[in-house]
Amino acid sequence: VTSKIPLKELTDPVDEQIENHIQSSLDIFGGYVDIYLIHHPLDDQLNLKVWQALEKHYKLGHFKAIGVSNFNETQLNYLMKHGNIKPMLNQIESNPDNWQNDLIDFCLKHEITPVAWSPLKRVSKKEVFESIGKKYDKSWAQVLLKYQVMRGVVVIPKSHDKTRQFD
Repeated sequence: VTSKIPLKELTDPVDEQIENHIQSSLDIFGGYVDIYLIHHPLDDQLNLKVWQALEKHYKLGHFKAIGVSNFNETQLNYLMKHGNIKPMLNQIESNPDNWQNDLIDFCLKHEITPVAWSPLKRVSKKEVFESIGKKYDKSWAQVLLKYQVMRGVVVIPKSHDKTRQFD
């Protein structure tokens, strides 16, 4: 179970409001969440304030892992320098039109697990992947997902379109 604190929705990000969002997730999931993320980065000070709240709950055993989503190298470096626990994962968009190689290399170097959201989004040269898949009796989607996994990226494929769910 993964949950995220929606920083963009925080109108006045004081400690109480941050704590209320975290507690709401814990209440929904029975007091424990596998992975808890900061959904979108904002300014460094706010990111750090929220990160410190996540660290506290991690130490209390409410989360198995804590991380971030959509953070770049500079934002990750700031948390690593000023926080007590480095992010355990960074959930980022990664697909054929936006591989994010440098950011993924940075994460792997610092033992931050890169997690790709929308790994099948915007596949502009699908025929290339279909051709590779045909050789191995795999779908184009399986080829793309395997590539991500081979380079150390955890993938979260999803679609709300039933026909694409079976591709």
